[in-house]
Amino acid sequence: MYDRHVYGLQPFVDFVRGDLQGLSSSWTVQETPAEQIAAFLADFCEGEVLEIGPHLKSLMHLGSGIWELKTADVRVFGWFPLKDVFIADDGGHAGDIKVNKLYPTYCSNAVGRRSQGLLAGLPFITGSDPNNVVSNYSFP
Repeated sequence: MYDRHVYGLQPFVDFVRGDLQGLSSSWTVQETPAEQIAAFLADFCEGEVLEIGPHLKSLMHLGSGIWELKTADVRVFGWFPLKDVFIADDGGHAGDIKVNKLYPTYCSNAVGRRSQGLLAGLPFITGSDPNNVVSNYSFP
């Protein structure tokens, strides 16, 4: 097993406690977006093999050390200060993010928060290979 952790900054916590609870799925999946995130976080933190499937879509490096973790309906943005440690900066509904072209906004917000306060100066993993940021990652 791998010892993995997810830490949520206030915008992510606010999203999980607020907007996420009212979202419905845009796909023919059996889980609500809130259930998708709960299942993904459980798999991640329990050290399960991160396989592309119902709980996880491919990990995407968006630039500047910012990663997008994806379920069918939800996008979570953040960074990895260490392998298997993810700082979740914020999240949103995939459809809303795509339609309103919000990727640059989420990325710049994450970069900004990463450089402020107690987080300023902490290292983060660069590069775009998912195997450099998580252990036990399997993709087709």
